[in-house]
Amino acid sequence: MKAKFKKRHLLSLLLISSLSLSLFSCSPSECTEHTDENDDALCDTKDCGEAYTDGCDTKACLDTDGDGKCDNEGCDKATDNVPDACTHTDKDDNGKCDECSLDFTDGCDKNHTDVNDDGLCDFGEEAFTDGCDTKACLDTDGDGKCDNEGCDKSLAPQNPDEKITLTIKVVDGEGNALTGAKVQICKEGEACQKPVSLDENGTAAFSVEPGVYYATLSSLPEGYTEEVSGAKYYFGNSTKITVTLTKEEPTALDYKVTVVDAAGNPVSDIIVYLKKDGAQVGFNVALGNTLVFNLPTDTYSVELEFTGTEYFYEKDKCILTPDESELTVTLYLAPTEKEVVYAVPKDGSDHKPYNAYYLGEGSTYVTIKADEMTYFLFRPQRGGIYEFYADTARELYTGYYGNPLAALASNTAELDESGKKIILNIRDSSVGGEFLIGVRSDEKKTVNCIFTIDRISDPIRTPEDEPYQQITSKLELSPLVLGGEGLTVNVTNIDITQKVTVVLNNSDGYYHLGDENGPIVYVRITTKSNYIDSFSTICGTSAMHCYFYDEEGNFVKKELYNELISEYAAVADEKTGLYPLTEEMAAAIKNHGNYVGWWQATGANYIFTGTPIDVESAWLYACATVEITETNDTTEP
Repeated sequence: MKAKFKKRHLLSLLLISSLSLSLFSCSPSECTEHTDENDDALCDTKDCGEAYTDGCDTKACLDTDGDGKCDNEGCDKATDNVPDACTHTDKDDNGKCDECSLDFTDGCDKNHTDVNDDGLCDFGEEAFTDGCDTKACLDTDGDGKCDNEGCDKSLAPQNPDEKITLTIKVVDGEGNALTGAKVQICKEGEACQKPVSLDENGTAAFSVEPGVYYATLSSLPEGYTEEVSGAKYYFGNSTKITVTLTKEEPTALDYKVTVVDAAGNPVSDIIVYLKKDGAQVGFNVALGNTLVFNLPTDTYSVELEFTGTEYFYEKDKCILTPDESELTVTLYLAPTEKEVVYAVPKDGSDHKPYNAYYLGEGSTYVTIKADEMTYFLFRPQRGGIYEFYADTARELYTGYYGNPLAALASNTAELDESGKKIILNIRDSSVGGEFLIGVRSDEKKTVNCIFTIDRISDPIRTPEDEPYQQITSKLELSPLVLGGEGLTVNVTNIDITQKVTVVLNNSDGYYHLGDENGPIVYVRITTKSNYIDSFSTICGTSAMHCYFYDEEGNFVKKELYNELISEYAAVADEKTGLYPLTEEMAAAIKNHGNYVGWWQATGANYIFTGTPIDVESAWLYACATVEITETNDTTEP
């Protein structure tokens, strides 16, 4: 209501002034120039009598901003022209000065002004702020806003007990929140509050009473500085401010270099040089540790020197800068290309010697030739499952060619899901051998890449990797001598073209033909049968053995009979090579024959080609009976 009253009051004054001008107009001959030097609101010209104000009458002249000038625009009349007896206040808000009765308005609610900017109401001891600089803030038009442009008086709470929250945020030049600083908030003309630390979002908040506030940074994050040291950051009309700090560029910096192999393991005995524009500025020897060089802030290149094994590293990427002051250099094996005497087929027929890279476990920097196969030879030092792959964005075709002595272009190995990794299960028995790998690029140009051989696990065990159970005799074997002086030994091979019955006699421990009382069955140990070499000859060149599986096809064990055959060979009849057939010897013959397929007509090891046999009796192929008779002496005395 007071604002409306003031507007009506001002409007009334304007109307009265307008009427006065029209009522007291003077003729040009009487009043050629209007002045009002005595400040009585009448033209000074004698007998003019016209009401007049030069814009600086005491009723319209206030100097609330303290600049020594009348507030009315264009009026330079000093405040000391205002009668000393009148201090111009309007406590009762009636539009008149309380002391001299001149028309007057203070432009604010009479209960809350702070013209002297002391933080107290001019009409009492109540704390008050109008939310702007009080010397410059008046609201003479009653619109709820300071007359000064940019100062919104309505932002300031009119309830002195109401608190506001002021927030300060500290960021770097890219707008990222900074921590590690302390900020304090200060009220203009009063002591500052206790500094608080920034939170993880780089902000700090303060709950305060309304007033004019600014923030300062009592400490800065390490490595950052203010544009103006100790600056005051005023909140103005806002409750939030953001302070941007500048990152300091140190005059010296710790540059760190670590040298590792392709698996990320530290490497020792590597000499590390730091250079600036080709000139050496520092060096040290890496002993499996991170090297630290404290140098002026600048950009440096890193070069390595090897004291033993030569390695490859990506030299053009070994750069240290103030922003990237830590570098990890990865070493790769340097390839060795040699001619391989083995032949690899080309176009399916032409076999020619070829060159190949000899590779070991780890990563090697290699060159894949343009539009042709590049070969690698791997000599494993331990069994395991190995992955072979090339680290390149370009498509590579990788093929496994097997043993170099029998390399076939059609051979392929198991690939992983990506189709770019060869997976080989290299058994312990293959350690020391060679594995040939071929790689070809799909582009008609040379490809430089890192070719890696990783051992990812122990080998998958197969029956070939399992140890043999060495079978030896459980009997007390005695040397056999057939015949003698005056005796003839007649050996008759058992006819396996028909079914043969043999029975084990538990009394003597030997097989007998027909029944347990029939002729003893002998087996050829050291002499050749009608079909293949003797058992002792077979064991001398390879082995007699057998793998056993359960009904579900799971491997159970494998037996080796070489020692058993050797024991029997030592006691067999010297002339005939025979020895009575025992149960343990029969088992060895049956097991080995079944395993290798001696009597499997469709198998590659079938020994009875062209001869009809009884399959169930085939295991007796090396057996015979013996008849000893007296020698007929027909020589006359």
